[in-house]
Amino acid sequence: MYKRQGLAGDDIADRYAVLDVLTRLVDKSMVQVDHATNGQGYRFLDTVRQYLLQRLAESGEAEAVRVRHLSYFVALAERSAPGVALRDSAALLAMLESQHANLESALEFAIGSNHRECALRLATAMALFWELRGHLGRGGRWLARLLDKPETAPSVHRARACWAAAHLGLYAGDLETMSARAPEALELAELVDDDWARARALNTLGFATAVTTPHEARPLLDRSIELGSASGDQWAVLSSHKMLTVLCWVTGDDIAAADDMETLRVLSTRLEADYFLAWYHGLLGLFLARRGDLVEARSHLQRAIELCDGIGEPITGSMARAWLWAVDIAQGEYDASESECTALLQRSHATGGGLAVADLLANLGQIAIGRGDNQAAIGLLAPNYATTREHGIPYFVVLPAIVEASARRRVGEHAGAGSLLDDIAGLTAGFDNQWMLARIELERGLLAQESGDLEAAARHVHGALASFARMGHRPDAAATLDAVASLAQRAESDAEAVRCFAAAAALRNILGIVPLPTDAAVAHATCGQLRASVGDDAFATYWAEGSALSMEEAIEYASRARGERKRPSSGWASLTPTELRVVELVAEGLTNPQIAAKMFVARGTVKVHLGHIFTKLDVTSRSELAAQAARRMPT
Repeated sequence: MYKRQGLAGDDIADRYAVLDVLTRLVDKSMVQVDHATNGQGYRFLDTVRQYLLQRLAESGEAEAVRVRHLSYFVALAERSAPGVALRDSAALLAMLESQHANLESALEFAIGSNHRECALRLATAMALFWELRGHLGRGGRWLARLLDKPETAPSVHRARACWAAAHLGLYAGDLETMSARAPEALELAELVDDDWARARALNTLGFATAVTTPHEARPLLDRSIELGSASGDQWAVLSSHKMLTVLCWVTGDDIAAADDMETLRVLSTRLEADYFLAWYHGLLGLFLARRGDLVEARSHLQRAIELCDGIGEPITGSMARAWLWAVDIAQGEYDASESECTALLQRSHATGGGLAVADLLANLGQIAIGRGDNQAAIGLLAPNYATTREHGIPYFVVLPAIVEASARRRVGEHAGAGSLLDDIAGLTAGFDNQWMLARIELERGLLAQESGDLEAAARHVHGALASFARMGHRPDAAATLDAVASLAQRAESDAEAVRCFAAAAALRNILGIVPLPTDAAVAHATCGQLRASVGDDAFATYWAEGSALSMEEAIEYASRARGERKRPSSGWASLTPTELRVVELVAEGLTNPQIAAKMFVARGTVKVHLGHIFTKLDVTSRSELAAQAARRMPT
């Protein structure tokens, strides 16, 4: 309170006089204690305030008072900034929130009265407050007003403000601002030789690189840590260690993340940096959920949410909530998850939770598919893909698009699903996310199966299964074992099919998850067909054998059984390589004599092959065969 008397008095005598006057005004109820500031602030009644502002303007002293006001709040913001994301985060953020109107009033005065250096300093000092309290849009607009005006010469203050604009832009999804201001911040930092701005610019560039071309990001972040350490900027050091874990999140490599995660945990704990500790717990929860350790995952995700709520931070908190609700969905809890995801999606951009949008959309799309409303899933997800495909962060483009492709496959839009999968596979290869690539591979396998290309389906599905096994992603492995079982049933390998269905069901039971209801219904119907085919006793035996397999044993069995599987008696998978070659030549329009010459066989042999092909594919003419080949045979 005594420091704030500097706003109204210049020397010690004046300050004691101010205190006396203030006490009497409070006693007369003309000034009110502002309880939002824990008794450290005061305010006039609105009518009194308007009257006093008028009298101040008439006195000719308004400019001097506004300058003192500006100086005080620049000092307050700069004094608070180093601890905003560290051990004093909650108290400092609450205090700055209570003074937000004063801070913005000071900033408005600084811009309007050409106190440019003070304006740049104040906006930079407020950057992390704007981020951590979800004022990304407001902060971005203030910085845009400042930085759109050209400088007469390079300055430390503009370099730092450019970092602030880039940082807020990245978290707000404003990649245009980030792409322009981060390089400018680094260039200016080099010109004015400011390690603080260098470290922070490299941090933002490292984050941007991590979510686009992650394998190029580590050198930038390592350099940021080095410079942050040299300049005493603990935020730059901690944030860059956080971004090293982001690399592994983007690439889906939780095994490689272990060392960086532990370093982040130790540093965050030592500095009592709840914001960074929240990210550690949130990301660990996500990784554990993908591995199927749902109890531990819930614990870490809930801890992340608690830490974020404690400081009022909406970004990591929103992502942790989306990841937690994905766990709920995996356990079949749709209603509450849908309500929560929808509510957060509606307010996400306004509160700074925009980075959670992709996960929220994927969650809602998955719920719609689970309920059998695939068109609703497409209607929700397709507009997002259309608007983010060209300029969005690739990871966030791909995540909900995988779910969209699944919905399109399920309604029979095979061409659309295939094109979408091809496109996002190309995007995903750019940031090399092995989990996403495996999910795309599984979807390609399911699409090929529905299109009748069982050979391609088996190739894709078994490739996905091997990837999920390597990563230890048990929920995805269970879903893929169901796909293997379905393929085995189509190939008339009934015992294999029953064992794989049983292994998938046993794995889900251990993990405490359930399949999508629509998929469960299909599996149930297929198991009914298998029971009718092999008989009750054999079915029970095969099911018991499959249920006893661990995930590793089930995957090894599925691979071995595929190699031993006999060719089915009908369908495209039943055709021999020679018969497939005959079909290709028929599709090209060749006659029997031309095919015989091409294959160096007798004309009668071609006729025999065609007879077998017609029977296996249930076609009656060469034109029908050519039409089916054009639709279904691999290109």
